[in-house]
Amino acid sequence: MFPYVPRDAGCNKRLRAALPQVKRLIRVLAKDTDFWHGTVWICDSTPVPCDMSRPTVKRSQAAGWANYGYCPPHSRFYGGLRLFLVCTPSGMPTLWALAGPKLDEREVLAAMLEVDAQLVRERPGLLLITDKGFASRA
Repeated sequence: MFPYVPRDAGCNKRLRAALPQVKRLIRVLAKDTDFWHGTVWICDSTPVPCDMSRPTVKRSQAAGWANYGYCPPHSRFYGGLRLFLVCTPSGMPTLWALAGPKLDEREVLAAMLEVDAQLVRERPGLLLITDKGFASRA
């Protein structure tokens, strides 16, 4: 194990509890740049594999929250999560989420925008650019 990773049993709980503070700190730093105030965001997702075979996924420590799914752009099955990022054109993240690979990308993006609705309301005329996996009639 890496020497800088704490082995304390309560570490995960403290990290999860600190998430709102981490998000707030990243936003405070990001708002101090010119990139933050643009009206264009770009959204995409990428696999975060934990394991590659189905049996390994089932006995993995991540089995409770990671899933086994297919990644069409990479033409492969994997066990893990998907990282969803909404960024400015310069690459600064504005929203992010980890979700199961079987969830519909549109639903995850909609949930991300709903959770941070105030951030979206602050940007009238926002243009969100995505790939075809996020497209729908609505």
